[in-house]
Amino acid sequence: MMPAMIVNLVILRSQPSDDVADPSQVFKPLDSARFFLIIPGFLGTLSALFTFSHNSLHLKRLFNMKVIAVTTAALAFASSAYADHVFTLTNKCGNAVNPIIADTRCGYSPRCDDAASFTGAQPGSLGAGASTTVTIPSSWVGRIFNQNGNCGEKGESCTITEFNLDSGDQFTPQSYDISNIQGFTQSIQIGADGCDTVTCTGADCGCSNAYPVGDLSGCGNDSPVRACGAGNINFSVVFCP
Repeated sequence: MMPAMIVNLVILRSQPSDDVADPSQVFKPLDSARFFLIIPGFLGTLSALFTFSHNSLHLKRLFNMKVIAVTTAALAFASSAYADHVFTLTNKCGNAVNPIIADTRCGYSPRCDDAASFTGAQPGSLGAGASTTVTIPSSWVGRIFNQNGNCGEKGESCTITEFNLDSGDQFTPQSYDISNIQGFTQSIQIGADGCDTVTCTGADCGCSNAYPVGDLSGCGNDSPVRACGAGNINFSVVFCP
């Protein structure tokens, strides 16, 4: 789910004049009034500057409209920037699979050290033909794989799918790939809304589909990696596509 947000509007304005019949209609001159939109967890504090003058009833209404418009736009942006991702896991194998969602720290980028952790329940066993959905937090870096009893905690020695979500990189804000470097154990497919689908059904998958078995070179150019745009992108992982 999207992190809870609290919006505080702080408006500094002059006190009503004391020498008018209806103090609510007229305000003393004020050079400016500043409001701050504060969203915990947001990338910063948004501020906007408006100027008031005498007889500001109309300006008060206009200011209120601007506050609503700016607040709505900022919240919409925050919602997009911090939206979680829904993953659909589907088992098309003739036997049950046991999907595992594992956090990783990539080791080559400080961004990964600040990645979000998956704190939800593991999907559990999926019978033949079954599917389930899991919500993954934004800015997650990790793996999804089928624990066949021989895989390590993070999918070592097995086929893994890898994800780097909401990286902030302008070229690869969401990236994903299939890796057989430590061993091929599972035919698998990754799909992403509006983006490339990548599939590997055998140990001989080339670099256009997956990192090959034992290839520590990363195919020389990371060609197995797929990229997707920023935002609320949903993903699918299919076992035995």
